[in-house]
Amino acid sequence: MAVLRPARLFPDSGFPEPAGVERRRKIRSADLGHAAPGGVFSGLLAARPPAEPAPLSRRLSLSGAAAGPAADLACDAGRAGGQGPVLVGDDLAVVLPRRDLLRAGTDRRDRIERPGKTGGAGDQGRPLCRPRRDRADRRGPGGRRISGAMTELDWMPIADLAENIRAKRVSPVEAVQACLDRIERLNGGLRAFISVYPEQALAAARAAEAAVMAGGNTGPLHGVPLAVKDLFAVRGMVRTCGSRLIDEGPGEADAESVAALHAAGGIVVGLANLHEFAFGPTGINPHFGTARNPWDRSKVCGGSSSGSGCAVAAGLVPGAMGTDTGGSVRIPAALCGLVGLKPTHLRVSQQGIYPLVGEFDTGGPMTRSVDDTALMMAALDPDGGFGAHRALPSLKAIRIGVLQALFEDGIDPDIAGQCRAAIAVLEALGAEIEAPALPFADDAVTAWTAITLGRVYALHGARAEAADSKLAPNVRERVLTGRDITAGDIEKALSVRQAVQAQVSELMQRYDALVLPMTPIPAVDASDGQGSLDGVPVDGARALGRLARLASFTGQPAVTVPCGLTSGGLPAGLQLIGERNGDERLLGIAACYEAASGWDGRRPPMAAPEDRRAD
Repeated sequence: MAVLRPARLFPDSGFPEPAGVERRRKIRSADLGHAAPGGVFSGLLAARPPAEPAPLSRRLSLSGAAAGPAADLACDAGRAGGQGPVLVGDDLAVVLPRRDLLRAGTDRRDRIERPGKTGGAGDQGRPLCRPRRDRADRRGPGGRRISGAMTELDWMPIADLAENIRAKRVSPVEAVQACLDRIERLNGGLRAFISVYPEQALAAARAAEAAVMAGGNTGPLHGVPLAVKDLFAVRGMVRTCGSRLIDEGPGEADAESVAALHAAGGIVVGLANLHEFAFGPTGINPHFGTARNPWDRSKVCGGSSSGSGCAVAAGLVPGAMGTDTGGSVRIPAALCGLVGLKPTHLRVSQQGIYPLVGEFDTGGPMTRSVDDTALMMAALDPDGGFGAHRALPSLKAIRIGVLQALFEDGIDPDIAGQCRAAIAVLEALGAEIEAPALPFADDAVTAWTAITLGRVYALHGARAEAADSKLAPNVRERVLTGRDITAGDIEKALSVRQAVQAQVSELMQRYDALVLPMTPIPAVDASDGQGSLDGVPVDGARALGRLARLASFTGQPAVTVPCGLTSGGLPAGLQLIGERNGDERLLGIAACYEAASGWDGRRPPMAAPEDRRAD
C-alpha cells in the first residue's frame, strides 16, 4: 500500500491565514493565561511553608449547577460505494480496499467465521463472534456486564472489549474494522485523525486473531484499536507533529511507549490531530483542520492532544495516547467528557516522542473510564501496579485538599457549580475535605511560563523568526514571546521548581489528593478560539491551560474525570492531583468518585447506538 502523505488528507482546512503577527519584546506570563504579580521572578525563591487549612464548610459553597441537555449533533461524511475510505488531497486520491470479513449470507454484526481459523482440539470451525443470542448477558472483569449488541462495539470499554476478544466472542479483525468503518464515516467532519493506516492495522488484527486462536498469552490490550497523537514515532507511519515543516518518511521504529502498547496487544490505527508542535491549548490547526468537539462541533476539543480526545469521545477508538506539557492530555479530556491522566513525570518513557519542554513533557492516556485508563497504564508501565487497579471501596480516611482560591477567580459559574457538586460527592463518600492555602501557586505558574517559553523559543525560534515562516500564526506568536528569556531566567525558574516541589511534598504528607477544576471555561469556538465568561469575551488560548500548570510544574500525577455538563451541554472536568509516584492511588480515588458520579454511560449524541443510522 502506498504511503499516504498526511499533509494531503485535509488540504482545505477553511482557516484563512492572518496577515501578520505582532512581535512581543517582553515576556508576560499573561500571554499564557497568568498574570504574574510584582514582576517575572518577584519573590519566587522565598520558602513559604503551607499554611494551616481552614475548614471547607466556612469557605466553600457546595451548591451545584443544573446540567443542561447536550447539543444535538449530526455528522455526515461521504462513502464510496462498497469500497473503503477515499482520502482525497491536492493531487492524490487513494481508495483503500474494504476487507471481506464475512461468509456469504452472514450478518457481520452477528457472526464471523473464517475457514481454517480454529481454536484447537474440540473447537474446529468455532466462529470467533458468536450469534447475539449466545452473548446476551456476558460478564467481564469485576462482574461488569458485557454488551452483546454489536451496535455497541464502538462504545465498548477497553476492559470488556479485551475480555470479549480473549473469550473469542469478538474478533480483533472485527473490532479494528468497526473502528475503521466509523473513522471513514465521521473523520471528515471531526478531523480527529491526520492519517489512518487500515492495511497496517488490519494486518496487526489478523496476527492478534491468530494468537487468540492458538491459545497463546495475550496482553491487557490484545486486539484493542488505539490512536496515538501525531507526535509519537510509529513504525510505518508518517509523523507530521501537526505541522507542514516536518518532512519525515515512514517511521523506522516505535517510540518506547508505543512499543509498550504493541507489546500489550494494542493496535494503533492512525495518528491523531493536534495543535501544531503540541504548543497550544485549543487544538486550532490551520494546516490539517481543527479537531471538532463531538459534544458540539462548533467548539474545539482542547489541546494540544485535540485529535486524541476527539477520537475517543466520538467512539472512533476506545483509547488514545496524548502528551501533556501544561495540560495537553487533561484539557481535551475535560472538554470532551473523558478521563485523562498525566502520569508522574517520566513514569512513561519520552523516547521517540517529539519534544517540547523536557522538564514537563509527559505521555499519558485518554479513555472513557478510570478502569480503562488503568489498563492503558498497565501496558505503559507493566511493573507499576496498575494491573491490580481497583476503585477504593470508600473514601473514609482519605483527606482531600480543595484549592478554593481557584474556584473563585475567572471560573465559569457552571463549571464551578459542577465541581462543587463533585466535592460534595467526595465528602459523601467519606473523604475529609479541607481548604489548604497554596501560597506558591503563582510562583509555580510564573516559573513554568518562563521555562516553557524559553525552551520552546530555543526549539522553534528560528522557524518563527523566518520572514516566510510556515508556522501557524497562533503558534508563531506564542513562540516569539520567548525570545527574551535568557539562560539565567531559566536557571532561576528551575530553582523555583525545586523549592516548590519541596513545599508540595510537605503539603502532600497531609493530603491524599488536591482538587480543583480542570478548565476555567468550557470548550471555546473552533472558528476563532474565543469563549466567554460572565458575558465577557475570553481568549481560549490564554484561559484553558491556567489550572493545569501546577501539576506539570511539580511533576505530580494529575487526572481529570467528568463531573457534569454545563447549561450549554458541554462537559466539565474535575482535576485531582496526587503525590509523586502515587498514580495508582490517585486512580483509585478517581474511580471511587466516578462510580458515584452518575456519569457512566453518558456520551455525545453522535456516539449513541443509533448513530449508525443517523450519520
